[in-house]
Amino acid sequence: MTFPPYSKQELENKKFYQEIKIRWQKMKDYDLGGYSGNIKTQQYWWNFMKRMEETFKDPSFASDKELFERYLPLFLEVKFFLLDRLDEKEIIDLFKNHFVFAMKSNLADVIGRLRTKVQAVWYGQDRDVFLQKIRQALKENKETLGKTEIQLQGKTVKPYLQNWLLDLELSLGSKVHSPLEITNYFFKSSNVRLISQEERKLLRKIFEFYEVLKIPFNYPGSFSFPPLYMYGIEVVGKGGRQIYRPANPRTAAVWESFKKEKKEISKMPKRQGILRRPKKPQVVPPSSLQKPAPPKPAPAFAPPKKLEEGLGGKPIAKSAFSKLNSKEGLSQLSVEDFRAFSPNPREAARFIFRKIKKLILDQPHLRPQIRGTFLNSLLYHLYLSQGKEAIDSAKTISEIVKLRQEQARPHLTEEEYKAVGAIAKAI
Repeated sequence: MTFPPYSKQELENKKFYQEIKIRWQKMKDYDLGGYSGNIKTQQYWWNFMKRMEETFKDPSFASDKELFERYLPLFLEVKFFLLDRLDEKEIIDLFKNHFVFAMKSNLADVIGRLRTKVQAVWYGQDRDVFLQKIRQALKENKETLGKTEIQLQGKTVKPYLQNWLLDLELSLGSKVHSPLEITNYFFKSSNVRLISQEERKLLRKIFEFYEVLKIPFNYPGSFSFPPLYMYGIEVVGKGGRQIYRPANPRTAAVWESFKKEKKEISKMPKRQGILRRPKKPQVVPPSSLQKPAPPKPAPAFAPPKKLEEGLGGKPIAKSAFSKLNSKEGLSQLSVEDFRAFSPNPREAARFIFRKIKKLILDQPHLRPQIRGTFLNSLLYHLYLSQGKEAIDSAKTISEIVKLRQEQARPHLTEEEYKAVGAIAKAI
């Protein structure tokens, strides 16, 4: 399919630009994930992106600096939102030339969209090959991060992303680095002191993403695995001494109690031989005197028990379960349904994840639509609005939760917020 470029006259029309910008801003504010489930919206922005690509090829448009700079950020934002529909070459080009722009623009879930693309297209070691190409693209990225030049191997160089990544590997090595090691780098590096606080936060996010790219496909935390939070696991320890343990304090307490009891039992002296009273020999009457045993009554047919209780043991409406059994029902999933499945947000999240995973396994070709339907659900829209409110007001999620509770507005608790976010990343 060919996409005609926009005319210069059309792009110079300020009303045309404002309409597109308002429409795009509305989508970012209220429908960050819904484009996957809305074919018309998806097609509209796909057509816009393709037509702009053709327009940028026109030398007269590229020479108009004002017009070029007006549409380029909008074009790049749309392209990052459609990341999971791009081919391999386009994705690598984006990360090589515009990844810092995406992180600065605070675009929603760029890394999550990359994860979706990786899990949908590649499998096994093919994923590692593709992620290696992404890593190499970042090593060649010449976007600036900071306003002053930095020192690298005794030379003064520009603060390109490729130079920051090289400085990190010269300081810590090329292996996978833990968040603690990255913190030590930020504490000791003289180059980091030259950039602002906001730029440090941005650089740290990029470093953490870069480290995840190094993890092989069959290791926890890689792009092939759902977040560890989904399994109630947390990482404890430093460097090579890291261990995985249950994140739930109650589960951890039960496990420690079991180990203590097992240790005490092992210390008890073993019992020696005990004198036992010999059993009396059983007298079996002759077969002629034995009465035939009455036939056992056939067991009554018991229909299989239906799942009518949540994981917390409380009965809930069947409608809540039915929403998880179809792609259409997912869009109606609400925070009330989420809480009904279990009083523990992590358990409720795992239950929903298993149900969605079953839907995907039954119809693997509909995976993007199933994921998009969940991202368009009432539950996920509440998650997005709460996160956006926290970003806009520069407050923490816990502060937003408290504020919404005082105003009697719909809200997710801090644990529920983490759990819903984990579901979106896992599927």
